[in-house]
Amino acid sequence: LLSRSGSGYRSPAAGLLVSFKHNLSDLDKRISAAGGGSLPEYLQTHLWEKIGESCVEECVEVVASIPSFNAPVWPPPQLFLLAEDFAKLQAHVSNRIAISRERALQTLRAFRDRRRKEREEERRLRKVGGQNGKHAKTETHTPKAGDPSSEWNSSDEEGEGAEWAETEREDVHLPPDLLALERRAGSSPSGPPELPNVSFLEDYIQAHTLQGPELLHWVKRQRQYNVKLLVALIAKVESQRKPYMRQMIAEAEAACRYQLMEESGGGPIGGQQQGDKYIPD
Repeated sequence: LLSRSGSGYRSPAAGLLVSFKHNLSDLDKRISAAGGGSLPEYLQTHLWEKIGESCVEECVEVVASIPSFNAPVWPPPQLFLLAEDFAKLQAHVSNRIAISRERALQTLRAFRDRRRKEREEERRLRKVGGQNGKHAKTETHTPKAGDPSSEWNSSDEEGEGAEWAETEREDVHLPPDLLALERRAGSSPSGPPELPNVSFLEDYIQAHTLQGPELLHWVKRQRQYNVKLLVALIAKVESQRKPYMRQMIAEAEAACRYQLMEESGGGPIGGQQQGDKYIPD
């Protein structure tokens, strides 16, 4: 996100962000206490990931709800303050995801360590049983292939391959969400994870630094934002040029309609797309 403090300015969403943090703190207590504290950590992690995704979307709605920054320069200093506030909010949620994720992985590691020790004890007991049975036979007896008295030796020498296969068989009985969490943690860098879809917020804030044709070009290329968010963006950036603002909004709305028709499989109705512009018939 953008990073620059605006001297003499206050974040226009300061009050809302305080409310967000209060709600997140309340959610933390409720999730931890759910089911008498019996909710597995991997499910808590999944919940916090969904909360992080909703948090990003809510931050975009906050930016869109601000009618004007009332700043003499563009981009306005308040925009940078907003970006810094949102970054702190995201860091709070990200740290909570990291805590739940680490606890879930600790539980998984403890389970696997316990099962490994149990398997080692089982092999030790089979080995002892095999040795006792072997000594009970006559000295002239030679175990042959398939003789149960020799099975302890081969099973003991299966090595890491057998250990891995046993772990794979046990994983079938573990919750898929927990195993998916382990895979994501193994493929991501250490430290707090990035919130899901964080670029949704970063790109929207960054778009406030564009003006004129650059902004219109950006708006027409966006499929992840609804028309309300795009119109709010144009209205703020081009608020000093009303005729041009109305023209841009009309073109943005036409582009959104065209995209909706295209995605529905109906194709353009009553018009055609020419480059960046939708031309009605």
